[in-house]
Amino acid sequence: MNFDLNALKTPFLISLGAVFGALSRHYIGWLFQRFEGVFPQGTLFINLTGCFLAGLIVALLIGTTQPRVEEFRTFFVVGFLGSYTTFSAYALQSVLLLKSENYLQAFIYWFGSCSLGVISVLLGFLTINFLKDLSNFAKN
Repeated sequence: MNFDLNALKTPFLISLGAVFGALSRHYIGWLFQRFEGVFPQGTLFINLTGCFLAGLIVALLIGTTQPRVEEFRTFFVVGFLGSYTTFSAYALQSVLLLKSENYLQAFIYWFGSCSLGVISVLLGFLTINFLKDLSNFAKN
């Protein structure tokens, strides 16, 4: 049996970047916790810095096909930013749709992700509340 070690490179780069992204998100969130009231300042900061970094890195790498550049993109954009904030992917994909002049798709994606995302979270809450009520009803 012949094993290609090169096949592990992409999952390794994503995983390594994800570790740093998740730890960064955790500790930045922890720093902001002492200042947060009702408004989630830490999450806002993470989302905005993630979006800025996504735009910065993708703009720098557009049109570059060097293997090391692709490895860096995999590590940083997919791995680090993917665990640091998924909001950066949402914003980046929206901008790429606008840049490619797919305005209707950009609007549907932009509006649909935001509104349907909130509705999906609400449905998750309602589902759990329904199941809890059903469980309580079955106990009585």
